[in-house]
Amino acid sequence: MGLYPQRVLLLVVSLLSSRAATTSAQDTKQVHVPSLKGYRLGQRWSEIGRGLPCRTDYSQVSDALRPAGVTVRDCTGHGDVHLTFVADTLFYMEQWLTDQGTLERPHRGWSAETRWDRNWKQWSVERFGLPDSVTTEVDSLGSFRDVVALWSKGSDVVLLKVRTYRWQDDAADVRVHVCRAAKLIRCVLKRTPALGLVGVYLEAK
Repeated sequence: MGLYPQRVLLLVVSLLSSRAATTSAQDTKQVHVPSLKGYRLGQRWSEIGRGLPCRTDYSQVSDALRPAGVTVRDCTGHGDVHLTFVADTLFYMEQWLTDQGTLERPHRGWSAETRWDRNWKQWSVERFGLPDSVTTEVDSLGSFRDVVALWSKGSDVVLLKVRTYRWQDDAADVRVHVCRAAKLIRCVLKRTPALGLVGVYLEAK
């Protein structure tokens, strides 16, 4: 009889441990590691990139890091995903997207906001989690309109841009950029007077 309270205590501890493990598993499921077409930041070129067409003289990053003996490979993966490997590690991905194959087919005259809400919001949340911000931008001439969703998690930055054009009611330019900063490289938001927000790109420090 004297052992009964001890057994009850062990049962309670076991139940609490089980609940903690379930909660931990649920939290793990909520962590979104940035990926595109099956590629994930941090993968190795030596493991996934040997069969991909690549260049080592393509970008400012490769030119800047070559004197330090760091090889930068700009490769094209399946689905036309642009991949940048720095010293064998995947640090940057970019993809041009279309409205085809998403939740709804686009309709003539849809605004950038409508395309984001109907086609790209759910697609993005499923891959990257809830965005940190979603903003609308219009150029000074009113020739294009952007919806820009941004995710920033530690050293990782994800940007998805939906752009519509005033003179093309049924056209949309949709791009996604995935970038990871490190010791020799950083992620930079780029704009130009003519093109407005271009995207997030990898740059040597």
